[in-house]
Amino acid sequence: QYLANTANRETEEDWFAPQVFTMGSEFLKTADSGQPFFLVVDCFDPHEPWDPPEEYVSLYDEGYDGPEPTVPEYSDAGWINERELERMRALYAAEVTLTDRWLGNFLETLDSTSFAQDTMLVILSDHGVALGEHDATGKPFWALWPEVTDIPFLIRHPEGKAAGQTSDYFASTHDVAPTVLNFFGMEPQEPMDGQNLLVLLDGGEPAPREHFTLGYDEYVWTRDDRYVMVSRNDGSGAMLYDLTTDSGMDRDVAGEHPDVVRRMFEGYVLGDA
Repeated sequence: QYLANTANRETEEDWFAPQVFTMGSEFLKTADSGQPFFLVVDCFDPHEPWDPPEEYVSLYDEGYDGPEPTVPEYSDAGWINERELERMRALYAAEVTLTDRWLGNFLETLDSTSFAQDTMLVILSDHGVALGEHDATGKPFWALWPEVTDIPFLIRHPEGKAAGQTSDYFASTHDVAPTVLNFFGMEPQEPMDGQNLLVLLDGGEPAPREHFTLGYDEYVWTRDDRYVMVSRNDGSGAMLYDLTTDSGMDRDVAGEHPDVVRRMFEGYVLGDA
């Protein structure tokens, strides 16, 4: 319904993020502070199409008169020229700024309530997007570099535990449900793959996660404290990156370390599968 009605938007409040965060704020205003609640606000933005109001676009770009690259091709960047790519980055930045403003409005509403100090807040994304990095745009299956795989994951505990701290634990979206259930003092009815991350806030460590694996269509990805390995799910086309010297994953060293590639594919990917 949102995508079908984009042509009818007249004010900023007609965009998706403002609508969803406004609805979430209205819920907070009417919530009974004595009644427990669990609220999920999924704003979709800054997902494409990147077509925010002009006041946001003008913060990042002016004087453009070409086609608007509001939706990237999920491919290599050969389809877009340098000026259009610059424009696409500006549109994305503007969409992020729009979303950030309305997230801020929502958080201000939460902080104004009587139950703000009794409520845990979790903020996270589902994936990133390539805007020309590694010669990719969008999120094609093979573009499993940090700009696509690394996401924000923030937890604000109502008691301010571990405020301002970060962790290098291999956290995952799989950990959200166990963490939330633990906050409520509830045990999962069945075993779950994720870990309770609240132990980090108390200075402890979750169960060891010495490596991590993920899959995206026919591609697999795995990392440990030193290497990231990406390949097709049959092990072909492997790429290997040494994070100790190449955190942006710009230099493939698979040809120099076939033993590491084999160890990670057989031990991590196939082991976890």
